[in-house]
Order: sequence, then structure tokens, then C-alpha cells
Amino acid sequence: MDYTSRHIWKVLFLLAAVMLIIGASVTFTSRKADGGASSSYIQRGEPLVGAVGSIGNKARYNALKDVIVKGGVSSSSDFESKNSPQSRALYWIAETDELQIALDDPYMAQRYALATFYC
Repeated sequence: MDYTSRHIWKVLFLLAAVMLIIGASVTFTSRKADGGASSSYIQRGEPLVGAVGSIGNKARYNALKDVIVKGGVSSSSDFESKNSPQSRALYWIAETDELQIALDDPYMAQRYALATFYC
């Protein structure tokens, strides 16, 4: 590599770092302004009021739970507590998620895994 190509890579790296910092700042500021999350989502630490006892679509909830357990993503014991991240993610996907993707969607396990971090 000559001097010019090294200089270009340094500039590109710095530009990417600045964009990452700006993006993180904007995200943090917007989440702080709206109370931490959109009102259509379960907020972290907020207990699910009767989530397991008052499921609107029990067939979808139970089928989704079976898909997650049979896929080895979580064990059935992970859902014993209503307030566990796994239970909250399952409830969100089954009841609140506006996308309502199909149970056999190849991204269902990925969506559930990410929801466990968010919920």
C-alpha cells in the first residue's frame, strides 16, 4: 500500500467511527425523549400484568413456545416465570408484535432471541 491508499483508509475509518457515534447519540437521545421505548412495546422492567393468564391468542402463544423449545433456542423451564426475559419475549411476539410473522419463518428464532434482550 502506498501513502495515498493508507490515508484514504484512515479517513474512511474515522468517518465510519464518527457516523457510529452520531447514530448512537441520536438513538440514545430519541429513546430518552420518549421514555425509553415506544408505547407499543413492553418496557424493560415493567411487569407483564397477567401475561400468562390473559393471553388473547393462546393457540399462537403455545405453538410459538413449542417452536422455540423444539428448536433448542430456550428450554421449557425458561418460561416458568412470567417476568423472565424469555417469557416476556414470547408474549411480545405472540401478542404485541405488529409484524406477527409466521411460526415457520426462518427468522423466528432470531427475532425471539433479539426480543429476549429487548424485553
